[in-house]
Amino acid sequence: WTDQDNTDVVLSCTAGCSGWITFTDGGASVSTATLTGTPLDAHVGANAITIQGVSGGETVQASYTITITNVNDEPTLSADTTTPTFTEDGSNVVLYDNANAADTDADETQTFEEIVVTITNVADTTEYLVIDGSDCDITSAATCVANTATNAGAAVVTMASTTATVTWTADAGGITEAQMETLIDAIAYKNTDQSPTTGSTRVITITTLQDGGGTTNSGDNSVTVSLASTVTVAAAADLPTSAAVTVANVEDTLIT
Repeated sequence: WTDQDNTDVVLSCTAGCSGWITFTDGGASVSTATLTGTPLDAHVGANAITIQGVSGGETVQASYTITITNVNDEPTLSADTTTPTFTEDGSNVVLYDNANAADTDADETQTFEEIVVTITNVADTTEYLVIDGSDCDITSAATCVANTATNAGAAVVTMASTTATVTWTADAGGITEAQMETLIDAIAYKNTDQSPTTGSTRVITITTLQDGGGTTNSGDNSVTVSLASTVTVAAAADLPTSAAVTVANVEDTLIT
């Protein structure tokens, strides 16, 4: 600010400087001031402030607008984990409950695009992660399901020794918060092997959730979590089987 008589202009903020904005007058003979602050989601958009200058008994006010551009924040995810037992020839065991996926950007509603799940100790040839209504074969690296039954996303498996990683990606546009929570609460394990490997548990962990907000301006669109459910695999007591045998023999001859 400038006074034509070279008199110091005493500055103050008379409107809009509460909350996240701190106003500091530069002091005597400076005629400048500093605005500092870290805006949050609630401050995205236009923020109007009014600065008042007083010099030589005269008062002048000027209005300014500080425009805050949104930067995407990472989502959050919580869920109850379980420790079920899967018994040979039994029903799928559900792994999570009460999922709560949230978009932390208050100024806009985002969708969710991806979830990553790991499964340890995969040992049999017919083990599956049931995700988004479809059976995903977790025994080899492949696109296990191109269009899952509920939301038509793609499930892709990668392998590192006996650990499978399933990445489920929604179609363009993503899915809603409620749809993602339903998807997580329905994730299940199944094993159709007639002699399943029972020596080690399968630890099934949700590791990543990604929203559709992007990473522009150093934004963050994914959260790293560790939601682990542990499945014990149990063999069933199968009935014995026998094979019919036809034997040819002649009269009066002993046969074993």
